[in-house]
Amino acid sequence: MLLLQYAILISFVVYRGIKLKDLYDVLRKSVYMSAMIYAIIMSSGLFGFIISMERIPQQILQLVISSEVSSLGFLMLLNLVIPIFGFFLGPAAIIVMLVPIITPIANMLGIDLIHLGLLMALQMEMDFIMPPLGTNLYVLAGVAKIPVQKVMKGVLPFIAILLIALLIITIFPQVSLFML
Repeated sequence: MLLLQYAILISFVVYRGIKLKDLYDVLRKSVYMSAMIYAIIMSSGLFGFIISMERIPQQILQLVISSEVSSLGFLMLLNLVIPIFGFFLGPAAIIVMLVPIITPIANMLGIDLIHLGLLMALQMEMDFIMPPLGTNLYVLAGVAKIPVQKVMKGVLPFIAILLIALLIITIFPQVSLFML
């Protein structure tokens, strides 16, 4: 609460960017965004609970064991599956839902969890800038007051760079683990 009061004081006194009549609208938008984030987290928590109750992680683990997938094959498959989830869910929801499923599999395959975490972080960054749910695309378009399509064209080189980095880090885990 003290942080909110400080932010309001700075906005009114120092920057003078918000007028008293705008405060209600700013607070309303903040509550809306917070509610949206909590709704995503709650629904992903419910989904995670259902997945756990149905023993889906154990079934996927048995499928991986029986199919004798290599660690590289598993990581490549993960690199294909996570962007598909990114079309429908935000990064927080993906992390909450997938990490409990893939961590035991990664442990079983001997994949370093730091390496896996780095791959997941890179994937989440890509989800932030890839349509249709790419949150940062819409934020940037709103701040810059330009159409989302123009922003999408502008981020294509960055998506290409992230894909190359993802491929390199997936194939050569030493790149991400050299400091350990």
